Amino acid sequence: MIYGLWNEPDPFIREVGPKIPLEVLRRLPEYFPQAAYIFPLDPSFGRL
Repeated sequence: MIYGLWNEPDPFIREVGPKIPLEVLRRLPEYFPQAAYIFPLDPSFGRL
């Protein structure tokens, strides 16, 4: 098959899946209902 100038596949563009599953991304509004919302963490999270 011969590709014309506008039909050539771009060798630098590729489709990859998201690193975070779409199900998790779609649930973000449940975790952060407002833009300035601060998600409460477990107090033990801050200790190293």
